[in-house]
Amino acid sequence: MLAADDLAAHQARVLDPIQTTYRGLTVLEQPPVSQGHILLQSLSIAEQFDLASMGHLSPEAVHVCLEANKLSHADKDHYTTDPAFSPLPEGLLSKQYAADRAALIGMDEAMSFPPPAGDPPVGSDTTYLCCVDGQGNALSYIQSVFHGFGCGVVAEGTGVVMNDRGFGFSLDPDHANFVEPGKKTVHTLNTYMILDGDRPVIVGGSPGGDVQVQTNLQVITGMIDFGRSPQHAAEDPRWTRGMGRSIGFESRFPEKTVEGLRALGHEVGMSAPYGQGGRVQVIRIGEDGVLSGGSDPRCDGCALAF
Repeated sequence: MLAADDLAAHQARVLDPIQTTYRGLTVLEQPPVSQGHILLQSLSIAEQFDLASMGHLSPEAVHVCLEANKLSHADKDHYTTDPAFSPLPEGLLSKQYAADRAALIGMDEAMSFPPPAGDPPVGSDTTYLCCVDGQGNALSYIQSVFHGFGCGVVAEGTGVVMNDRGFGFSLDPDHANFVEPGKKTVHTLNTYMILDGDRPVIVGGSPGGDVQVQTNLQVITGMIDFGRSPQHAAEDPRWTRGMGRSIGFESRFPEKTVEGLRALGHEVGMSAPYGQGGRVQVIRIGEDGVLSGGSDPRCDGCALAF
């Protein structure tokens, strides 16, 4: 339970973003207690493969991204917690670790989920928006109360609905996110910003719980590896990984891709044409400063310029 003293003693911690590189660009993400590291790890693993030569929406390219997400997500329960209690292992975002994990991907068979966590070298009611102004300042923002109406409590006199992110704690004392006094719970909220040098070039994100990092991986590889525009990347057919080998695919995927993934052992389930997770909003900033935006038709968002 929370007491008045707990709230009075609370102090917000403003942390630096975590980062990796992907195809020569710098990708920034939220640090723990966010799961943003999963996206960065997934990109570093996918970077070990030539996705562009495999082809957009090909079974090979989709398979690599699925397996990269599985391997990255496997580290979440093992390592992700309040960094004040236990920071991420120093080597979790290293390229060497990504290469070691990528070597576990077999191109002839899907792995089950979850695979074992790695050993790094030492060293739903959510709103997302992004914006860029005329001076080039960029913002990638996400906010959530988690379940419908959060915990169902409104702070008296404020209209502020309290979230129920404490749901993310574990009661297992051996779990990295075991509930303890003063500890912040792990949550799924994460957004990204991609830089070319020190200049923002892509700003984006999506609601969707654990699906956020899966959706963001598909949008980023779509734009960088396959040259998709922001709107095309937001609209492209999407997959959502479940437990085991089960994957939900929108019916707009090419039949060749679906059958190719089934042949690899993925348990493919088909949904409506726009029936999978994620509600993408994304902006690309061209070298000439021209902005192009994309908004997901799966939600009631929109792209505006003024």
